[in-house]
Amino acid sequence: MNQINIQINSSDLLILIVVLAIGLSFQFFREKKRARLAAEYIVTHQNRIATENELNIYLRIAEENGTKDLYLKELVKLRQKYGHKNIKLGHLLFIDQKLCGRIQEDVEAPAFD
Repeated sequence: MNQINIQINSSDLLILIVVLAIGLSFQFFREKKRARLAAEYIVTHQNRIATENELNIYLRIAEENGTKDLYLKELVKLRQKYGHKNIKLGHLLFIDQKLCGRIQEDVEAPAFD
């Protein structure tokens, strides 16, 4: 049976650790920037009427997460309260956050006016 002997000296190990640290920090800051941009988009667009395309996107996400029925139930409640055509993007995001457990069950969606 063939064995491979790999010898790594301390300077090679240090270089490897530095490269990995740089790569991980790059990934961390890139994800942090994406989260900040997403939050800015939500804040600036939460009062806009949701399009059918946006609704379909969130329904598809809920279906992938196995929460489509709960999502539709919450959406029906909001449509009864605010009207079929008055669902805002903030409402869709609110339902998504509620189903993820980031918002308590007894909290009602704001009007997003």
